[in-house]
Amino acid sequence: MICSWGVHFSKGDIEKLAKFYPAITSFESFSYFLKKSLDLLRSGGIVSFILPESILNVKIHKDIREIILKNSQIKKIAYLSRVFKNVFTPVVRIDLKKGKNDNGNILICKEGEKYEIEQVRWSSNQDFIFNIHASGFDAEIIDKIYHTKYTTLENKADWALGVVTGNNSKFITRNQKEGFEPIYKGKDVERFVLGEPSNYIYFIPDKFQQVAPTKKYRVKEKLIYRFISKYLVFAYDDKQKLTLNSANIVIPKISEYPIKVIAALLNSSLYQFIFQKKFSSIKVLRSHIEQMPLPLWDKKTFSEIIELVEEAIKDKNKFEKLDNYIMEKYALSSREKKYIIEFNK
Repeated sequence: MICSWGVHFSKGDIEKLAKFYPAITSFESFSYFLKKSLDLLRSGGIVSFILPESILNVKIHKDIREIILKNSQIKKIAYLSRVFKNVFTPVVRIDLKKGKNDNGNILICKEGEKYEIEQVRWSSNQDFIFNIHASGFDAEIIDKIYHTKYTTLENKADWALGVVTGNNSKFITRNQKEGFEPIYKGKDVERFVLGEPSNYIYFIPDKFQQVAPTKKYRVKEKLIYRFISKYLVFAYDDKQKLTLNSANIVIPKISEYPIKVIAALLNSSLYQFIFQKKFSSIKVLRSHIEQMPLPLWDKKTFSEIIELVEEAIKDKNKFEKLDNYIMEKYALSSREKKYIIEFNK
């Protein structure tokens, strides 16, 4: 059993490692240990590692995930949560057997659950993500969604971070004053709408520590989403509002794909399910959003979804009607719909 990560290499070490291990581009210490261990193992040999959960789904670690999938059979992954004192990241145990077996199953042990996943599934995942939180039935539902013809926001959207002033006492107040305007943080972002602002800002972009180009805040339409969140929460904004760094911005650029339809999908129970099963993250990253499928439905369907979104904006109790409509458009069975609803409770 090996447990090692977080080592900081010198510039000279990095140059040597890059020469001997060119396939590893993350310069993460555990990736080198994993690669070297697999190199030293005899065929059929087994090695176990205790690693941060980030190895499963963070984009930068796709290099070592690809190496694992191509050179070993993953026998078991056990989700151990937070087990080390003063280490706040959850950890996992990964047991690897040297040698490829395309028909092999991986035993997943997580929070009292045990189930198996076909390793070959992960080879086709974007960035070779190890989505351990999706059981066989979960994967069937997700596969059904991704088998509907779709596009994504990858390379089809503008993105912007919220404002970091560097001096909140100077630029931000809790009470509106002359020259100040509302600015929204993550907790102010609700499904489809922005809540009451809890802060006001004197907006002088040149004075701030971090700020996106003003035109991105002032665009005609945009989506604002919570960055620190286990759930997808997207507000529609056509009032050119500002955000703080806990609320990020996406401006879709897909011709003839209405922004309110995108908001409907990303706020839906079905997409909460997909997000949690694929990423199980407490941060909503751009890379996550870019992988969410946007089905290429017809204009009539888009129009009906927009009507339902506008109803939900006026009355949040109307959301269930929209939510059911989306699941019906994907032709989910009664069992699948019930399973998703129960998951989201």
